[in-house]
Amino acid sequence: MTITLEKALTCTASFYSRHFRSGQKESVMRKRSLYTGKKVQPVSPAAAHGTTPGIISALSISLCLIVFSASGCDISPDFFTPPSVRAVRGDVAEKKLSDLEKRVKKYEKIINAKINAGEQLADVYESMAIIFMQKGNWQQAILFLEKAIAEGNASDNVHKNLAVAYANRGKELLSKEDYEKAEHHYLRAVELNENNYEALYGYGLFLFYVREKKDEGLELIDRVTRMQPDFYQARMALARLYYELEMPVKSLEIYKGLLDELSKGDKFRDMQADAIANITRITEESAGEKSE
Repeated sequence: MTITLEKALTCTASFYSRHFRSGQKESVMRKRSLYTGKKVQPVSPAAAHGTTPGIISALSISLCLIVFSASGCDISPDFFTPPSVRAVRGDVAEKKLSDLEKRVKKYEKIINAKINAGEQLADVYESMAIIFMQKGNWQQAILFLEKAIAEGNASDNVHKNLAVAYANRGKELLSKEDYEKAEHHYLRAVELNENNYEALYGYGLFLFYVREKKDEGLELIDRVTRMQPDFYQARMALARLYYELEMPVKSLEIYKGLLDELSKGDKFRDMQADAIANITRITEESAGEKSE
């Protein structure tokens, strides 16, 4: 059991009293030796000032008793523990811990709710941007796609749509800066998903018409048609690119192959009409060239 401060001070007073009386006796004996002529023992500095080494030891021992327990001077469990920590031991500590755990769960729930809200908001931004793209409002489309990214939706499709919006606005405004941003987002979309055939398709057209890298653009569009044969828009584009590169035979071949597949349903009626018109045009041009 640890000795209290009150007990330690009481012991100190008692010990000091005993040693002080002993010191008085020694002083009287020294005085007597002056008259008797007997040899006097040397007096220590402490004794000369009325304080014996025993008194100093008593003070030291009392301080030790305050800190250490009575059982062989073992270190108290609280010796290295600050009062703020000792105050929450036992049932009090358990209650505080329980309260803190409840607060943790509460704040985690709030944070998770905010994260979910942010994700949902990002999806709404993307949906709004797509509607603006359908309306040809590239400025608003860019605004909401950038907001979607800021809220954490930086998917390959968001980057692809942002590239399309920047490319179209760049075409309208003849803006090199928009073209640079368009290329950046096309590449970012492909970096995130190398199989995003719509991003590859858009970037192929961008290379062909904007960067005037005809061969690279053609190769990329051809790659897309092989990756996704039912992506008929890419096959229509490939036929057109061959036509613009003055390769009508190759273009006509692609259009005719498309016509057979497009005629199977009404879903691609408009595309089917375009294919027929282009086949007619190429055929007439080829016939005119032969007659000349």
